[in-house]
Amino acid sequence: MRLKLVVPKNIPSFERALYAGHYDFAYMNPYHLLVAHRREGYRPLVADVSRQMHGIVVVRKSGPIHSVEALAGRRMAFPAPNAYAATLLVRAQLYRQFGVSVDPWYVVNHTSVYLDVALGLAPAGGGIITTLRLQPKAVQERLRIIYRTPGAPTHPIAVNPRVPEAVIRRITQALLDLDDSVEGRRLLGAVPIGHIGRVEYSRYKPLETLNLPQYVVPDLAP
Repeated sequence: MRLKLVVPKNIPSFERALYAGHYDFAYMNPYHLLVAHRREGYRPLVADVSRQMHGIVVVRKSGPIHSVEALAGRRMAFPAPNAYAATLLVRAQLYRQFGVSVDPWYVVNHTSVYLDVALGLAPAGGGIITTLRLQPKAVQERLRIIYRTPGAPTHPIAVNPRVPEAVIRRITQALLDLDDSVEGRRLLGAVPIGHIGRVEYSRYKPLETLNLPQYVVPDLAP
């Protein structure tokens, strides 16, 4: 069985094709799954089951902000409008848990978030632990984490309901078998996926209660 790899030119192009049901199989972030499931009936097959995703809020270590509540109405740096953990989860959970809304400032990537906060250009920023640990030690030492979101599920590979069950079983098993070889684990690690396992939509359904669409910024790029 052969699969044709399709790499869209940008995320908006991917979203339009996904939400129109063009893909048989697709690797997507959990917010994409919520929309694709509702519109086209996509269901998740496999994902990294070894971990959960957490968004974080960082502030300058020597700065005046010591609590999430102090961020209410303040400008906050984010890597991109619709970044799943660093932006959408952080904004949704800040409001859900603390009633805090912030003034989002989008600065292109995670590195820019951390650098802007470290330099005092933004009072706080959203990110994830993984990217924070990749920053130079000098930047990390100037930052402090004041909030970490509850764990959320990782990106799934999902399938369109038009795909025959026999094909779904073969593809799913082939993906799971990658975990059984050194080369397969190397390929998964590059995604990165630590340990691939079967998942159901029930794993992602709790995200529906976060009202993530409220924080999504429509991107009209061609």
